[in-house]
Amino acid sequence: TATATLRLLELIHQSADDAVVGVLESAEVATSEAAMGECLTKAGTLAGTLEGAGWDIFEAIARLYAPS
Repeated sequence: TATATLRLLELIHQSADDAVVGVLESAEVATSEAAMGECLTKAGTLAGTLEGAGWDIFEAIARLYAPS
């Protein structure tokens, strides 16, 4: 859903003003329009959560299981 939403936003951004309706008409809906709308609405909050995550613990776990 997030990937499809990002792709749609990129297409809209790249389109001429008079082509936006066509882009929306042909948009790929990955899961549902409601899910994509929620993804867009919560993008800032989700980005903040990902930025604040303790990624170092995940990297440490990955090193434990990495082939020697």
